[in-house]
Amino acid sequence: MKAVVLAAGEGARCRPLTFTRSKVMLPIANKPILEYVVDALSSCGINEIVMVVGYKKELIMDYFRDGVDFDVSITYEEQKAILGTAHALNVARQNIEDGESFLVINGDTIINAETVMELLQTETPSILGVLSELPSQYGVIIEENGKLKSIIEKPKEEISYLVNSGIYLFDSSVFDYVNKLLISDQTEYSLTDVIQLMIEDDVEIGVMKSNALWLDVVYPWDVLTITQLLLKEVKTSLKGKVEEGARIIGNVVLGEGSIVRSGCYIVGPTVIGRNCEIGANTTILPSTTIGDNTTISTNSHIENSVLFGHSFVQSGAFISNSIIASSLVSGSHLSTEVADKPRVEVEDDVMRCPKKLGAIVGDDCSLGSGVILTSGSVIGGECVVSSGKIIRGYLPLGSKVV
Repeated sequence: MKAVVLAAGEGARCRPLTFTRSKVMLPIANKPILEYVVDALSSCGINEIVMVVGYKKELIMDYFRDGVDFDVSITYEEQKAILGTAHALNVARQNIEDGESFLVINGDTIINAETVMELLQTETPSILGVLSELPSQYGVIIEENGKLKSIIEKPKEEISYLVNSGIYLFDSSVFDYVNKLLISDQTEYSLTDVIQLMIEDDVEIGVMKSNALWLDVVYPWDVLTITQLLLKEVKTSLKGKVEEGARIIGNVVLGEGSIVRSGCYIVGPTVIGRNCEIGANTTILPSTTIGDNTTISTNSHIENSVLFGHSFVQSGAFISNSIIASSLVSGSHLSTEVADKPRVEVEDDVMRCPKKLGAIVGDDCSLGSGVILTSGSVIGGECVVSSGKIIRGYLPLGSKVV
């Protein structure tokens, strides 16, 4: 069986993290979200993948290439205009034979093989439903006796906790309904609209309910929440060097070429990538991930934070409950303040984070010594902040604070 993986969108609600990568390439436990999808498909024996790409497609294609390193074969199709999931599926049409059944799956959710296997137990068109505590963020499934009646997008009232996972089993006849939708005058064409056309035409669509792994990054802080959950499964693997006098407690992953200097205190679950240096007397506490090629200098403290990698953090840093995208260069004594449920502003959107949060820092930023990032502050990519500054609120892409 083939799978069509939809990976063309940006994920605008995750800005500034998606200014330089699509949502599917956000790293969770040092692994892109999309890789969890590919691994799940491979583990189920689905080794033919049609990947629909668009926004920042080069990053996806350079990472996965032909799929051989992931035990799959990947064919790429480009959605040149981001016009919705139904339009994206139609882009992949030439790869599906007449009468062929195939999976359709969103590339921006974290799943495992068990999640996919749920749908492989049936041979008829089906949708996978999962339980969510936040149904208002998704399409809610209305079903009767295991048959789909409708999907209500982002309802204001809690009518059901069973939501659309974005995982479907179709056969080639679905393209008849896709084409019917595409000739209508709309600015976006969604698969849920295609499904509604099928229901109106008395096509039975089964509803499979799953309790398997299904996690979705909607906002930047979800990276922290989901990282915490996935790190619970981490097992100790120390491929780098740990100097005498360093102390490691719990499950910690240390990548090849990395070194933990004397006097460090690291408590798992924690993941440190390849070619990293953790400076002397640095403390790293649980639910922290540090991406490849990162240097954390001496006497620093990092907890419950995600650093994407390729960064240099000078001595005395305090980073807590924060997300730091790639290629940060910071002076000494960088500090993030933490508060519960802070107000967060990104571009024209103002939101309330539902949990404790430090700061969110975009890619390619330079922060001087003694910079303080207040709780809920968001630093857009390519920003420069001079020493001693206190940052509150949102700094747009390319800002300079001198």
